[in-house]
Amino acid sequence: MPVPRTSALPAWRPPEWSAKRRRNERPPFATRRSVYWMFRLIEMAVQAMPYPAATGFARAVGWFVHAVDRKHRRTAHKNLRLSFPGWTATRLRETVRRTYEHCALIVVELFFVRRLIRRETLDRYATFVGWENTQRALARGKGLIIVVGHLGNWEFAGVASVLRGLRATSVARPLDNRWVNDHLVRARAWTGQEVVYKKDALRRLVTRLREGRVVVIPSDQNVRSGGVFVPFFGRTASTVKAAALLCEKYGTPLVVASKHRTGRSRFHHVIEFSEPVVASDFPDDGRRQEHITAHFTRKLEESIRRHPAQYLWMHKRWKTRPAGETLSTT
Repeated sequence: MPVPRTSALPAWRPPEWSAKRRRNERPPFATRRSVYWMFRLIEMAVQAMPYPAATGFARAVGWFVHAVDRKHRRTAHKNLRLSFPGWTATRLRETVRRTYEHCALIVVELFFVRRLIRRETLDRYATFVGWENTQRALARGKGLIIVVGHLGNWEFAGVASVLRGLRATSVARPLDNRWVNDHLVRARAWTGQEVVYKKDALRRLVTRLREGRVVVIPSDQNVRSGGVFVPFFGRTASTVKAAALLCEKYGTPLVVASKHRTGRSRFHHVIEFSEPVVASDFPDDGRRQEHITAHFTRKLEESIRRHPAQYLWMHKRWKTRPAGETLSTT
């Protein structure tokens, strides 16, 4: 059976920068184009390697970036220290280093996806747990919301789930480099996965839910305005409420997907889907969206606690604070 393909890439939208920031910080055209071709050359070089050698290359790259990237290394260390206050300094440092290694492995695995992954080979690389939860939710006829976080290889999990049979539309933030962005979107879209950018997402997501499809919404990143503050690793975090809004307004079931790699040199991931919930499972007290958001955030935290070295700790997850509170007081 041939793999379905999507038609066009999403219309390009730059990231959410102010006009002033775009003028001051956006690299010139020649630099952006050079970065793209450097990325493609590295991709082709890695694809020419045997997979075990490519994973060794990824670990070396992760080690190097960890050594030179002081800014994000400090952010990751601070986030881990506050999230796991009982950890020793040695464990904190080691987990930060392994997080960089994990991120490099994500990219290398993405380079190999089209070469290795087919419907007939999928079981070698992915184990699905709770797949029946997605099918039971879809049987309601109202579509399905899957909430994901930046744990494990979220890119591969999307490809694998579509190959397994989900008709999915995923929300993404475009990368700063248009050519790298489009190349990576094509790497997602070759299976039939639809990608929409978050500024354009809501209307498209509603349409897809009405068609009985799956929408995938990353919901573990800081929201500067309009978010819902819910507990995350013992501190309130501003969290996107799109999944909760759609769940409440359209009666769509919601599940949480977690992912993790099962070995350092083995291309194999476990993709797990939680029991579905619907809006009526939560109190109708005027704060239902907050309750739904707290539910899926708690599920994401439970998964991250099991595999902390496979989470994107470099992100400033707790940057936005409630009115009257500063980050230093949390």
